[in-house]
Amino acid sequence: MTLADPVKYEKLRKELNPKMKEALAASLLHENGTAANLEGGAFTGDVPIKNFTSNSWEGMADALTGSTLSEKYLTKRTACAYCGIACKRVVEVKEGPWLFPRAQVPNMRP
Repeated sequence: MTLADPVKYEKLRKELNPKMKEALAASLLHENGTAANLEGGAFTGDVPIKNFTSNSWEGMADALTGSTLSEKYLTKRTACAYCGIACKRVVEVKEGPWLFPRAQVPNMRP
């Protein structure tokens, strides 16, 4: 892709990136990944439990919320190319039935 005005684009990017990083939603995504909104989604019934055959699962939101997952399994935060939010997780499950060595979450590109 060729930019019509690379200088103007770079100026705008430098102006907007810090504002984006400071936004509440971006801050939550950076700290807790995309699971940051799990509790809200569970509260409103908007979590696809058992392939949308249910909308509640007692204890699920507490066990899988972004802050819980970050505390228990997060080893590193990374970002997609050119993204300042860095909500991508590198995780490790050290024990239990879901034992999983340090790995990055799958890349969800089409």
